[in-house]
Amino acid sequence: MQSSTACLKNGGEKMADKRYYWLKLKEDFFQDEAIEWLEEQENGKEYCLFYLKLCLKSLKDDGKLIRTVGNLLIPYSTEKLAEATRTKADTVMVAMQVLQRIGLVEILDDGAIKMLKLQDMVGSESTAAARMRKMRDGKKRNDVTPMLQKPCNNVAKTVTAEIRDKSIENRDKSIEIRESNLIVIWEQNISPITPVIAEELERLKKDYGLPIVLEAIKVACKRGKRNIAYVGGVARNMFTEGWSEEKQQKPKQEYKNPFDAAFGGESSGNDNKE
Repeated sequence: MQSSTACLKNGGEKMADKRYYWLKLKEDFFQDEAIEWLEEQENGKEYCLFYLKLCLKSLKDDGKLIRTVGNLLIPYSTEKLAEATRTKADTVMVAMQVLQRIGLVEILDDGAIKMLKLQDMVGSESTAAARMRKMRDGKKRNDVTPMLQKPCNNVAKTVTAEIRDKSIENRDKSIEIRESNLIVIWEQNISPITPVIAEELERLKKDYGLPIVLEAIKVACKRGKRNIAYVGGVARNMFTEGWSEEKQQKPKQEYKNPFDAAFGGESSGNDNKE
């Protein structure tokens, strides 16, 4: 599992929230036509393992592999790839040629290695969501023991405490469902999710709140501006103008995006005034 770099607040205080990424393999991964063919080749098992190592290494960089040295972007050499994946250099050389031929890997113009099918294999979770999940799991385990130890005359208190804990659990679960819905809504209305977009959505949610981000996505879809920069601009404007869910029942206000003018957006409506 890989984690994104933690940010620092003003004054050097470390922010608690990170995002972790992992590789998701479908149960029929090894029945995929390309993977099946790859394993059939001489040394095919090694090529397949090398491919999975490249996927893992590129998780948090949106499926791209390139070395960053200061301000320089340096493509991986065969020797560096062998070192990074603990694979023999001659195996790396042949594997890269084969992976390109079957459409799993592409070498971009800047020399970066692009993992072409990684988008469908990425899982991610913030530390806040992981912490909430662990708390719920611990609470479920701890709920069993007190019920067995309490005498019969305390049954009413036990039931009350259990109902209260269940209410808290349902509330936490509702929050998590809404957070996961943000990813679902993005994929259904904008584009497939990537680690970079997931991280930016997480930042927008922390800065402006989940309801504003969801509403900003609706506004972006309505205007045909389906990109993360536009959604961020709408969310910022809504936050500045004090938008809230309670105001949704009132006549809706059109939120202007600072990018509209640059992209030839809607006019202010004063063009015809003399």
